[in-house]
Amino acid sequence: MTRERTSDNSHSSLRFYTRLIIRHPFCDPISITKELGIKPKVAHMAGDKRKTPAGTLLQGFYTETLWSHSIRISGSRFFFDAMEPIVKRLEKSRDYLEKLTTDGGEISINFDLAGDENIGDLISLDTLQRIAKLNVRLGIEVFPHLPTNSAKLNENTIQERFNALDT
Repeated sequence: MTRERTSDNSHSSLRFYTRLIIRHPFCDPISITKELGIKPKVAHMAGDKRKTPAGTLLQGFYTETLWSHSIRISGSRFFFDAMEPIVKRLEKSRDYLEKLTTDGGEISINFDLAGDENIGDLISLDTLQRIAKLNVRLGIEVFPHLPTNSAKLNENTIQERFNALDT
């Protein structure tokens, strides 16, 4: 039995972030960017000096490489639909990602959900199998005070938004 996924305007205040996160003991984040063809929102290499998002230097050095990209989506309750373009992109780089995880890296797709409204979804078995074959972890985190935003994306524009990430 499959559920019908319908889109309507009654979910205008729903919002979430989809984040693709790659952590690795030593990989250069520039190589991740080149391989995936996506510009990261956050990237630093193991051994770089620590700094705040504003660029202020902090004490110490990063102990691992971090590469992360996020997309904010509003107006849809089907957050797992946002995984499809990410998974397709990752499947094109299967060999590269396998090497990253073999070398001690970790790849995850995370969903940051607003905690002030009821939101839920079901992931398809096909998508679960595909991310498992890629050694990708799935994370969900709830933020009670996730900011609202009037920008709205529907199911069709999720794919368009992700396609626009090409470097």
